Amino acid sequence: MNNNPHILKVACHNVVFFVNPTKQNQVIQEILFNNIDILELSKTNLSQASTQFQKSHFPSEYTYFFTLTKNHKGSGIVLCVKTLIANYIFYHTSNQDYYIFIDL
Repeated sequence: MNNNPHILKVACHNVVFFVNPTKQNQVIQEILFNNIDILELSKTNLSQASTQFQKSHFPSEYTYFFTLTKNHKGSGIVLCVKTLIANYIFYHTSNQDYYIFIDL
C-alpha cells in the first residue's frame, strides 16, 4: 500500500513543540519513508522568524503552509503538501491557529 501511486496518503500529527531538530528530523524521515502526500502538524510552537529557517531545512519535495499567531506558545499549524499535488491547489486560506484550508 505504501507504494501504490493511486492512493492519496494524508496524515496528521500533534507534534507539541516542533523546535527540536531531532524531532523535526524524525518526522521528516517518516513522511519520506511512508511517502505521505499531505501532512498536517499541529501545535508546532514555531515563531514567524523561525518558519523561514525551518522551511530551508524541510524537504524540497513539499510545499508548506503555516499558520502563526503573535503569541505562538502552544499554537501553529503546518501543512506539508507534495509539490506535485500543491501545483493543483487553486485556493488556500487559514484562520490563525484553527485551520488551514486548501482547495484542489
